[in-house]
Amino acid sequence: MPAHNSSPDIDDIISKLTWNGVTGFLILGFLASFAILVIAGKWEIVPATLFTTIAAWFSYAALRYSREKFRLDLFDKRFEIYSSTVNFCGRVQQIGLFSDTPEQRSENVETMRIAEECFRGLGYHKSLALFGGDIHDLFKELNTACSWLSSRPNPRDDNEWKQWLKHSEFVVTTVDRLPDLFAPYMHFGDYRR
Repeated sequence: MPAHNSSPDIDDIISKLTWNGVTGFLILGFLASFAILVIAGKWEIVPATLFTTIAAWFSYAALRYSREKFRLDLFDKRFEIYSSTVNFCGRVQQIGLFSDTPEQRSENVETMRIAEECFRGLGYHKSLALFGGDIHDLFKELNTACSWLSSRPNPRDDNEWKQWLKHSEFVVTTVDRLPDLFAPYMHFGDYRR
């Protein structure tokens, strides 16, 4: 993840300027409308102008809230897939993958369930909607490795051992690369303010 920078983020500055700019524009618009109505002697329209200005300000506040809510929902959905991917790679790193022993079968089922949540089945289709091509490529490679390892739990010859080690190493080393790969999708801004 990128190091925290104490200087303000450009998006935060633009957001503040836009918020202050819109609020200032509405206040200035109301005052100008009020002045024009007073000069023209149309006092009966002043309450409608006041109501319209307040309604416009509330509409803009609702728009900002909706935008932030959308960002938060998107972050939550992306984080769910990210945490499942970390969990899958961590399980492979911790307990190995797809041993053919009876004791290991329940672990194999759980590992495949986690894989389904992030890069196989429904998880893959969710990721298509939530991430870019770089994550899709990673998930295709993870799926290939997972498929190969699950179909050959006990390699029989040197060539299968080499392939088994290659795929196992890919899954195990992926866990260290995940924070950097997902960083562009997981950044939510400076949430501490």
